[in-house]
Amino acid sequence: MSGGLTLARRISPLALIAVLAALMPAGASAVSFFRSDVTVGTHPTSVAVGNFDGGAPDLAVADEGSSAVTILLGNGFGQFTPAGTVATGGLPSSVVVGNFNADSFADLAIASVSDDNIAIKLGDGNGGFTGTGTVSTGTSSDPRAIAVGDFNNDAKMDLVSANQGSSTVSIHLGDGMGAFAPDTTPCTSLCAAAKNPVAIATGKFDDIPVGTVDPDLDAIIASQTDDQVLVLMGDGTGEINGNSTTYTMGASMTDPNPSAVAVGSLNPSFNSEPDLLVANQNPDQVWPGFGILGGSGFQYGGVLATGADPVGVAFGDLDGDGDQDGISANRGGDTATAILSDGGGGTAVDTSSPVGSSPRAVATGAFDSDGKADAVVANYDSNSVTLLTSLAPGAPPGPPPGISNPPALKKKKCKKKKKHRAAAAKKKCKKKKR
Repeated sequence: MSGGLTLARRISPLALIAVLAALMPAGASAVSFFRSDVTVGTHPTSVAVGNFDGGAPDLAVADEGSSAVTILLGNGFGQFTPAGTVATGGLPSSVVVGNFNADSFADLAIASVSDDNIAIKLGDGNGGFTGTGTVSTGTSSDPRAIAVGDFNNDAKMDLVSANQGSSTVSIHLGDGMGAFAPDTTPCTSLCAAAKNPVAIATGKFDDIPVGTVDPDLDAIIASQTDDQVLVLMGDGTGEINGNSTTYTMGASMTDPNPSAVAVGSLNPSFNSEPDLLVANQNPDQVWPGFGILGGSGFQYGGVLATGADPVGVAFGDLDGDGDQDGISANRGGDTATAILSDGGGGTAVDTSSPVGSSPRAVATGAFDSDGKADAVVANYDSNSVTLLTSLAPGAPPGPPPGISNPPALKKKKCKKKKKHRAAAAKKKCKKKKR
């Protein structure tokens, strides 16, 4: 962090060592995962976590080669069962979960590269999805990534797309009934500062007075062409204003090639501003960016080495200490790398776990019951997803923890009552025993 650099100029080397040691997540325990794999469609490129049937978290996997989304229903014990597919447009590149209509069921939005649109699929609450509605992202737009959020503050979910082919960003306002409007004024000249965006995420990044709440949602896109990320400030009406900022990865690494971006919280003990994790493919590194109090930008936190070619990144509390950590999907190394945070600005690479072939995306969720975040990785060349869970998949054997022999306990309690109660109580006790 830049604050650390300031300290280095003012204190002695020994004191600096102590400061740096305090910043590292020494108290954060190492993580380990149990691996399981589930077959999905051809060439999965994106995975999203949601609750599709009212039970445990479920998964939606965009299968680029199958022009479909595979639905996997979770049982709460780290296991997932295929529950059919949902037809999409050609070459689905990104899938997100949101509540797009008046019911309480989770819905899907799927970006289609070859059709230049986003398909909307409404959930029925039982793991099924219906609907043929789409919203156009523009001719030759090639929407590579989408995100969900309320961009005009009407309490209805909207969609935002990073359009690689047209180097634009489109905000599609939702009507709360499952329909979305095409963006007639997409971000063009401003977004040209980050050509051919390949990833997008949302957050509230505006420069606001300290202690106030930013009401307007913003977006951030990653550009491999320009080796930078661009923060796009929303104006609260569904448009992008001119107060946007670029962050050039090349200032901190050689040939960065940012391929993915995630928004979360790495240092909540310092401030509540959103932080970033940016996956940089060529140097095999993830860049942590710490939000500055007041929303005036990000501080560089030092690159973190991962496996080869990180192309996906996500936040989640992997070690269960209450602070968000990160995880990257590494396409060239067929691994996923855990990045642990101590909650105060210290981050460190922890462990890399083997996954399927050519992983393209990663997401996190509570797939079992131990309070730690688990991960799912979409494997493009092995046509599968890899589940990385902190508990072994499957329900634990025997009775629930803390209950050893319920019938014997009841019997003992009943006998005790028989010794101290009248005949009527004895009769009642015998009836219970039968």
